[in-house]
Amino acid sequence: MLDGGAAVLLLNRGAAGQTISVTWDELGLGGRSLSGRDLWEHKDLGKLSQRFSAPVAPHGVVMIALRP
Repeated sequence: MLDGGAAVLLLNRGAAGQTISVTWDELGLGGRSLSGRDLWEHKDLGKLSQRFSAPVAPHGVVMIALRP
């Protein structure tokens, strides 16, 4: 994103729910703290450090925005 953040989609294509994680290094965002916002739930997640994890329903998605 233009502000140095990222939009992240966690997709569970499986038949069972699972916790899915992503690290800032995997996204190329380095080791800084970022502000998170759940785009489906319309709620702020606060400052997140190094990684984000969320339970994702079967065939479900979680989408967040990360901003510096």
